[in-house]
Amino acid sequence: MKSSKFPLAIITFLIAAGSVFAFTSKKAPVKKFNVTYHYTSNSTALQDMKDTSNWEVNHAATGCMQFGDLPCTKTISGDWDDFIDYLDDFIDAGSIIEDADSKRFSGQSK
Repeated sequence: MKSSKFPLAIITFLIAAGSVFAFTSKKAPVKKFNVTYHYTSNSTALQDMKDTSNWEVNHAATGCMQFGDLPCTKTISGDWDDFIDYLDDFIDAGSIIEDADSKRFSGQSK
């Protein structure tokens, strides 16, 4: 009687595939929290708005309003690295100002 190796190959493959799936764990998604950043410079230049040293985390912003020539606050879901990535995406200062949650005028106190 001749034995076929085909069923043995299928069983070996199924065991190997099952092992891979059994030991591959899914990472739990990292919960991101909303963080508010406050622009502290009076500069209207793009490079200053993209400079993270001109932003403070959860700073008590005063004088913020709906209109102005500067961003005042921006809230994003994520951490500091996400905020850096957010700023890096802009190619002009007007877009940063437009996207800000609140704004202020450059002559106004921070």
